[in-house]
Amino acid sequence: ERDGRLAAAKAESEKLLVSQPSLAELIVLDARLDQKQGNSERALKNLKEALSLSSSSWGLRVAYAQTLLAAGQPAKAMDELKTVARMRPGNAMIYELLEQAAIKAGDKAATHRYRAEKLYADGDVEPAIRQLEIALRQRDIDYYEGAEIQVLLEAYKEEEKEQKKRGRDSLGAAGQVRQPDLAVVSSRR
Repeated sequence: ERDGRLAAAKAESEKLLVSQPSLAELIVLDARLDQKQGNSERALKNLKEALSLSSSSWGLRVAYAQTLLAAGQPAKAMDELKTVARMRPGNAMIYELLEQAAIKAGDKAATHRYRAEKLYADGDVEPAIRQLEIALRQRDIDYYEGAEIQVLLEAYKEEEKEQKKRGRDSLGAAGQVRQPDLAVVSSRR
C-alpha cells in the first residue's frame, strides 16, 4: 500500500513539474520522493541540475546536502552546507545539519565546531565556548580549521565578557547573536 501511495505521489509530482519545472519546492518534493523510492542517484542528479540553474537557492542547496547525507556522502554534504552557512550566517538549523554531517564524516573537530556554532546561534554562549575549546584539542584538526575555530573562540569569549558586563548570563528573548566574520581566515584557503 505504501509503495502505491509513493508511486501515485511521484506521478503527481512529475505532472506538476511539467507545468512548473523551475519551482524549487516541486524539485525538492520530487527528489524526496525519488529518495523514498530508493533512487538517491536520480534525486541527487535532479537537485544538482536544478542548482546549476539556480545556484543562489539556499533551499535547493539544503535539500541537496540532506540528500547527499542520506546517500552516505557526508563530506560532500558538509561542503554544500558550508556554502549555505555563508549565505545564511547564524542559522541554527544549518549548523545542526553541519554537525550531523561532521559526525557522519568522522570529523571530531568539525563536529564540536558546528555544535558550538549552533549553540551560539541559539544564544548559548558559554556552552559554545566549551565546544570550541574541545574542538581545538582534537588531533585531526588542520591549520586553517584551527585558525577559524580560534577566531570564533575569541569572538565568543568577547561576547561572553560583554554579557557579563551587562549583568546577564545569556541573551534575552529580544537579544540576537552576530556570527563573527571568518572571511579573513577563509580567504586564505
